[in-house]
Amino acid sequence: MRLTQAFLPLFRNNRKGVTIAFTSSSSTYTPLPFMSHYSASKSALSTTITSLAKELLPFHISVLAFECGGTVTNLGQPRQSSPSPSPSSLLSPPPPPPETPYAQGITSLITMFTRDPPAYMPGSPSKMAKTMVSVINKIQKGEKVPVRLVLGSDAWESVNQNLDETQQVLQEWKHVSWETDRDGVKGGAEGDYLRAVSIL
Repeated sequence: MRLTQAFLPLFRNNRKGVTIAFTSSSSTYTPLPFMSHYSASKSALSTTITSLAKELLPFHISVLAFECGGTVTNLGQPRQSSPSPSPSSLLSPPPPPPETPYAQGITSLITMFTRDPPAYMPGSPSKMAKTMVSVINKIQKGEKVPVRLVLGSDAWESVNQNLDETQQVLQEWKHVSWETDRDGVKGGAEGDYLRAVSIL
């Protein structure tokens, strides 16, 4: 964010249009257990980008987040020269967990991923990179692109499930949400507020 703040004055003076793109994660919608810090930081990034996009719109600066699913990269691997990894080489069987209250849960999660690594990482880094460039080019041509774009079939399905479940919870608990208003107010959000927070 500090880096973005540093170059924004230069971009605000460029009236030809600029695009700032960030790599985020679908875990903003679907945090896994024992990965709370990773998911929280990505959620903070995507939320900041959503607000930043609205702030910079008057300056012809486009901002978007690519929220990626499982992708075969060297993330989490030793930093050494090696050929591109294969999905099966990325994860090894889990070591015996330390004796903690969370050992069973951690082992279960790691086992899920090591059982069939390719199934949990369908994304291709090269295809994602090409897609990112293609989407940014669309913006440069004046086409409308969402501020937050999910990449990866696994990401799409998990985010879609999350949104369906969120809608279900919202409807089931609406009466609890609404009963916390002050007496005498009409309730609900004002139209101008809803327009300000709209992602479209």
